[in-house]
Amino acid sequence: MTFFYHNQSPRTYSMVYLLLFFLACLNFYTETLADVPYAVAYCDFPPSPFRAVVGRVTFTQYQDATTLVTGQCNTGFNDSDPSHYRWTISLYYDLTPFVDYSVNSPGTSAFQARVDDLPLTGEESVVGTRMRVFYNDQVIGRCDITRIG
Repeated sequence: MTFFYHNQSPRTYSMVYLLLFFLACLNFYTETLADVPYAVAYCDFPPSPFRAVVGRVTFTQYQDATTLVTGQCNTGFNDSDPSHYRWTISLYYDLTPFVDYSVNSPGTSAFQARVDDLPLTGEESVVGTRMRVFYNDQVIGRCDITRIG
């Protein structure tokens, strides 16, 4: 069984192939839309005589409402056991279970985690709040989360 009649022009075949190509591209575009950044924010731990941690954490929220948290700290981590440290945002959101890193004294390895329910937009946004790093319940680093753009 043939799809086309034998007397159809080559132009008809070209249009059908072009339409199929367009549909395939559209399908690919919608599948990858979830990985397009929706909002980006960062948090710099600045050098301070009162806080030991120096580093940066970046937050990238995607269309599927997940947020990619990436970062690295250069100083402030002198104990090689990561379980002695805790990462929080505004004291109500504990990032510690999501952040997988190793301590390379005096800093950390690079880390990355994809997290649900950490919005960078809307009323529940964490932008403008404070991120803290604790060592045995003592604050050793703190920074404000700032939106880019």
